[in-house]
Amino acid sequence: MKKLALLLGTMLLAIGSAANAAPTYCVSFIGFCDGMTWTQVRDGSSEVSGTWQNTDCGGATAPVKGMISGGVVTIGCGINTPTCPGGLGWTFKFTIAARQFDMFGDFDGPGGSPPFLNLNNARFGLTTVDTGNCPFAAGNGGMPTWATR
Repeated sequence: MKKLALLLGTMLLAIGSAANAAPTYCVSFIGFCDGMTWTQVRDGSSEVSGTWQNTDCGGATAPVKGMISGGVVTIGCGINTPTCPGGLGWTFKFTIAARQFDMFGDFDGPGGSPPFLNLNNARFGLTTVDTGNCPFAAGNGGMPTWATR
């Protein structure tokens, strides 16, 4: 009987934890082949981490991390991240309510030349999922966001 009570208690704890988990945000860049996912590191945290999906229109990915504050998510991959496209650092600034983002490139990281504006007020679609898998639409565009420069 004790084993059954322990098993049921463990199951209820797991179900309760899953119910309070932060959702995964799915970002589709309108007119481009790539997209992004991110999740808050902890429920209620301002820190986010995720993956830049399909960075080469062929399935490549790059890890991203950043912060969410006041309806704006600033997230990117660093200059020293080998999977960051084009050998550059990239930062995205998403304004959630407007469904617009700016994208900045960086040739040499902090202390070097200032970042350049790659995209300004570009549009994105946003959905959330509880499972962590985003249903990106195939054929959204023929070029990744970073290749517009």
